[in-house]
Amino acid sequence: MDVNKTMDRLGSRPLIDLLSNVFGSSWVPSGRRGASSMLDVAATDFNESAWNFQRTLERTHALGLDTFFNVWVSEDDKQPTQNILQVITVIK
Repeated sequence: MDVNKTMDRLGSRPLIDLLSNVFGSSWVPSGRRGASSMLDVAATDFNESAWNFQRTLERTHALGLDTFFNVWVSEDDKQPTQNILQVITVIK
């Protein structure tokens, strides 16, 4: 229950900000910045030439979101003095 009406006041702005943060300038709601509602977001223009896969992947991992795979460093089971890079897919 939103006693303080925070969700009503903020509307979809937090989600729009999150998506803009993850996808950067490649994701522009309704062909313009400053969309104020998800209705504006429905008409999203995606600029493929401005999109950077590496940056998007870094941002989603920094937010703790599962993407196509997860990567981490851990101790090697066979050689405990060595570290190994582990990669697993998360597509189900």
